[in-house]
Parts: sequence; C-alpha cells; structure tokens
Amino acid sequence: MEITQDLSHMTNEELLDEYMHNRSREIKEELTLRYIPLVRQIAKQMWNVYSNFSQIDDIINEGVFVIMTALDRYEVDKNVKFESYVVKRLRGMIIDIARKQDWLTRGERKIAKNMENVRDRLYECLERPPTDEEVAGELGITLKHYYEQQQRIALFNMISLDLIMDETADKKWKDSVPVVGEESDPELQSLRNEKKDCLRRGIEALGENERLVISLYYEQELSIKEIAGVLGVSKPRISQIHINALKKLKTYMEENW
Repeated sequence: MEITQDLSHMTNEELLDEYMHNRSREIKEELTLRYIPLVRQIAKQMWNVYSNFSQIDDIINEGVFVIMTALDRYEVDKNVKFESYVVKRLRGMIIDIARKQDWLTRGERKIAKNMENVRDRLYECLERPPTDEEVAGELGITLKHYYEQQQRIALFNMISLDLIMDETADKKWKDSVPVVGEESDPELQSLRNEKKDCLRRGIEALGENERLVISLYYEQELSIKEIAGVLGVSKPRISQIHINALKKLKTYMEENW
C-alpha cells in the first residue's frame, strides 16, 4: 500500500528505515530529493575530473540514478552509513565516466611519456626529486605549458584506490570464490581482509609526502586544490605525487597479493 502521509517531519534515517521495510515509491522519491545536495557536492568536488568533457548538470542527473539504485541495494546490516555508501558510488560513477573518455591524443601520450622519462633522468642526475622548473627547462617548454600538460595528464590518470584494488583482485576472486552467496561467503570475506592488509602495508611503504596526499585525498576527502593549499605547493605537483603513489600501490598490490 502506498504511503500518503506528510514526510517532511521525518529525518533521513527514519525515512530510510521505513523504506527498507515497505519499499514505498513515495519515500524513495522523497529520499532521492533530499540526497540531491549530496550529489551536487560530490560533483563540485570532482569537477576537475570531468570538466573537459561533461557539464555538472549532466553529472548530477547521473547521480540521481545512482541514489535511486543505491536505495534499492543498500543493506542496513552491513553497518555502513547510507551517506558513506552512496558517496563511494557517486565517486565511482564519475571516475567510470571519466575513464571511458579518450582524453589524451597520441601526441599527448608521447609528451606524457617524455615528461616521465625526463623526470626520472633528472632524479638520477640530481639524486633528488627535480623541481617543476627544472623539468620544464629540460623539456624546453614554459612553466605554464608544463603545468597545463601536467594537469591534463593528472586528470587522465585520476583513479581511486577502490578501482586499483578491484582491478588487482578481480581474477583472484573469480578463481577462488563462487558467485552465488558471495556477500556472506567466509572465503570472500577473508580475501577482502587480506586485500585491505596488503593495501595498508603498501601505503606504509610509500614516501612521507605520498602517504600524506593519499590520506588527505581518500580519508579526509580533500580536493587536489585543497591539498595543494595545505602543503603549500602547486596543484600539478600534488597531482604528480598522487599519480606516483597510485602507481606504486598498484604495483605493490600486483606483486604482494
């Protein structure tokens, strides 16, 4: 039976609990409307990830569908707040959209590779991380041009720790765990715990700045711009630290788990 009562006095938690019991379309619509500001907040936070190919309104529209799907799939007994559950899926949705875009042309990919080679070569010669000015000078481009290229490359490589873990774990899970009942399967839970432990060790093996950027980005949920402000360095530099840390973590996961 469809509920027709006034829902405005109920909290989000009360509405969610009610929806878990009766799956009312009216409550679902009310909850979806209430969580649209959260969709907008995440869309604004991750604007740099999709600004080259999509509008914020398009991302918000996609996010509404994510909210509606999340309401149907959310399980209260998992002891995860709905807000945390849906934020993860909203971020994943944006990253999935971004990864499907062919952001870099063949020429830009060549430039990206050249930048990486120059940086590695300078590191060996100087026996320390090269500055942005030194890399730009070695490449024969202005610092402004260097930052523009770095920003574009950083966006292309922007991925989440969850995606790294999923990519690394996918085959192992499929080979080891049956599909049926996998949410409650003790073997799957054991594999997940092993994966988390391996990731923790990988993070501990990172450099100090890399650990800090990973912590601020994924735990504190600061943007690249905000982290740059906290550390007092450029956004491209934070993006580069972030990218290097993710590469190291992916390699560590592949070799140790």
